[in-house]
Amino acid sequence: MVSVLLALSTSLGYGAADFLAGWAARRIAPVLIVLYVQALQSVAVLFIALGTAQPLSVAALLWGLSSGFVNAVGLLLYYRALTFGPVGVVSPIVASGAVVPIVLSAVQGNSPGILGYLGLATVLAGVIVSAVARSSDPVHDEGASPPCRGATRPLRDQPPVDTCQTQAVVLAVVAALAFGGYFVLVDRASATAATGVLWVTFGVQVGTLPLAVASAFYERLERFTVAGGAALVTLGGITVFNLGADASLAYALQGGNLGIVSVLSSLGPVITGVLARLLSKERLTWLQLLGSCLIVVGTLTVLTSN
Repeated sequence: MVSVLLALSTSLGYGAADFLAGWAARRIAPVLIVLYVQALQSVAVLFIALGTAQPLSVAALLWGLSSGFVNAVGLLLYYRALTFGPVGVVSPIVASGAVVPIVLSAVQGNSPGILGYLGLATVLAGVIVSAVARSSDPVHDEGASPPCRGATRPLRDQPPVDTCQTQAVVLAVVAALAFGGYFVLVDRASATAATGVLWVTFGVQVGTLPLAVASAFYERLERFTVAGGAALVTLGGITVFNLGADASLAYALQGGNLGIVSVLSSLGPVITGVLARLLSKERLTWLQLLGSCLIVVGTLTVLTSN
């Protein structure tokens, strides 16, 4: 029960953080969000780990570093997808990454059964429906200027709306695969950490930094500073929610089943979609709603099969 509660706490933390990131990604370069948030989290968790005198496990730290790198790939792709498509479409697709540990178990001989395969097929159907759906958001309408944006400014040659939607779905699918791999690696790290679980969290934070720094230089950003009190507060909120979620996930995986924890921890994007609907009044077409529902139902079906 404790691992289930921790997994749900992880979803709440990631969901709130990603909602804030979706807002910030339209004003701040996505790579800067990842860079600054992970840097802040690295410092914070290091002080907490040292302050609580947690024993250092080198193996757990190394696994944490590798999982952090994979997580960074997922974060960058996810935040980029949020700049191309509606949160309500992108988030449920990313949530489907929870089935990756289940698929890995099936490949290793632990079949999810008929119900599990049905859930996987439902998730795939949801992704396909989301890929062909059109948004009802006025800024995504055919007659409006497409909101496709680069790192810090609108693209000079903005692609059609359909292209934006397709790019968002493709990025979200790859991000989902990355987050699925992240769950597997964190599970391995937590299994070797003993009582030094926070070092896994520290490894995750540090592991994201090289890719974030490299991406920042690759995108040739005009500036690396973040202006405005609202933007700074938003980054602080993302940091707090993400750090709490990362720590909850590490502890949940240490005492819980990988398949169950990964699915429950991946409901964060669903939380993000709900927040976007309630707070941002984001509107979706019936096809987008159908695709999102299929992804959520399929993910939960996989959970019940284990």
